[in-house]
Amino acid sequence: MAGNTENTEVLEVKTLLLTRSGSMAWEDAWEIKEIDGQMSLSHYSGDWSFYDGGKMEDCLEKRVALTDEEYAALCGKFQELGVGSWDGFNESDPDVMDGWGFSLEIELADGTAITAYGSNASPEGYHDFFDALTAHLAE
Repeated sequence: MAGNTENTEVLEVKTLLLTRSGSMAWEDAWEIKEIDGQMSLSHYSGDWSFYDGGKMEDCLEKRVALTDEEYAALCGKFQELGVGSWDGFNESDPDVMDGWGFSLEIELADGTAITAYGSNASPEGYHDFFDALTAHLAE
């Protein structure tokens, strides 16, 4: 059952793509996926408009390979924050004048898909999720 991961013991991420953009024309993305047999976390920044034939990979800022322990801790943090319950989140706050938006797509190891979208709105725990996701890239 898609999105029903609240009672699962482990929220094991197979792939994750978080994109964020702002009204001031910035766009960033963070991605978790397996590369060469190891889970990796990548950050992309810039203009990779698919409409112009751009590729996100061309805007790679940083990529780190996650150790098994780092990957397990990250998945555990996502579980703790209730990310599995975010499936179907789609809210906006139209009263914000200079805002931001996000799009989150996760595929879990069991095939479950989690998608969430927001415009000047986010699910509870989103900012802690973002901090946990980006912490490995700050090192």
